[in-house]
Amino acid sequence: MMAETDRMRRAVIVGMGRSGLSAARHLARRGWQIAVTDSRATPPELAAIRALGAGITLRSGGFDSSLLAGADLVVASPGVALNEPIFTRAREQHIEIVGDIELFGRVADAPIVGITGTNGKT
Repeated sequence: MMAETDRMRRAVIVGMGRSGLSAARHLARRGWQIAVTDSRATPPELAAIRALGAGITLRSGGFDSSLLAGADLVVASPGVALNEPIFTRAREQHIEIVGDIELFGRVADAPIVGITGTNGKT
């Protein structure tokens, strides 16, 4: 029997744009089981996410809350509103929800400085 610490971690990524692709690459490299869902029928990074491997579950044309079953983590792409029903269901199931910056910040070896605002960052 597999111990709780030995089981594969499972993440659901909500959004198949650039941030979703980056999150999928990041988690796949770390051995996570991944499911990705998007409201668009043909998301912009669908082909690139498919190319990451056959083990990734993909759902497009609507956010598929059934993917939350057994999930340890939900990654919210910045273009997806946090009031979407999939996030409500994740909260009801006590699944941690993080954004892409939080996800990557957790593995950064250096201090992180954030510059926010609409203009003047270039």
